[in-house]
Parts: sequence; structure tokens; C-alpha cells
Amino acid sequence: MVSKIIIEDRGDLGLVELQKQVDRLMAAGNAGRFKLSEKSLAALQAPEDKLPEAALSSLFKLKDIEYQTRESFMSAMTACLNEVDIRGEEEQKRILEVVQSKAENTKVVRNLFSVFRANTPQLFVDLNRDQCQTMDVNPPMCSVRCRSTWDRFTSTTSTVSAAPGR
Repeated sequence: MVSKIIIEDRGDLGLVELQKQVDRLMAAGNAGRFKLSEKSLAALQAPEDKLPEAALSSLFKLKDIEYQTRESFMSAMTACLNEVDIRGEEEQKRILEVVQSKAENTKVVRNLFSVFRANTPQLFVDLNRDQCQTMDVNPPMCSVRCRSTWDRFTSTTSTVSAAPGR
């Protein structure tokens, strides 16, 4: 099943800010949600992972809390490790990788993408409705589709336009 969403800039934030918002939405959607369940906490107690007992007991506080983003999940885990004085960068990194690999990761959506790019030239076409009427052209039927591409090597823009025939 393919679903589509439309994101509009209703507050005049600008194209760059809109691009950032879309990128954040795609990253959050594609990364999924993270949770340390009973099953994942049991898997962390395996001897091959060699997690310190203090780290394991601290991580139990995060049981069954669902985190919307990977960053918030990693931040919560880091806070737990700092709480029990596991502050070595290499040791923290190793523990975080092990815990993340054992955590439940629920994918809400898959392959979320956008074709919008803030650095692509935008084109606004405003039809002269009076002239359309004198030419016996119905303005809603005169939809124009444009695709502009910028060639950074030759510094030129090529625009392809298409409109339905009469």
C-alpha cells in the first residue's frame, strides 16, 4: 500500500525551514520507535554481551517506555549510564550499540521519502483568467506542469512544461 502526504508551508517559514521539517519527518518515520521490553532486557543479560551489572540495573528503569526517535532513546540510555558512573567514551559506545541491537524497533512506516528540495528553483505560474476567457479556455483545464533543473556545470536552467491539449 502506498500512502501520500502533503506538507504545506502555511506559516511562511521559507523553503529551507520546510526542507528541514520534511527531513526530520522522514528520519523519524524511517527509523522507527525504540523500546526496551522484558524480552530485550532478558537478552541483554547474556554472558557474551558482558554488560556491567550496574548498567543493567540502571537500564531496567527504561523498561516498556517507547521512544519516538533514536536520538531520544540513545539520550535516555546515556543518562542511565552516566547515573552509574560509566563515563568512558569507548565503554559507553559499546554498551549503547549492544543495547540498541537488542531493543525492539517498531517500524511505523517504510521507505518514506520526499521529492521536494529547497535548492531546486520554484516556479509560480499565474494565468491571466480574463485572457483565458476571451480565448474560450477553461482555466481549471489549463493546468501546467513544469519541471526545472539547474545544471551547475553550465549555469543554465532547463524547464520542461506540459499542458493538456484542447
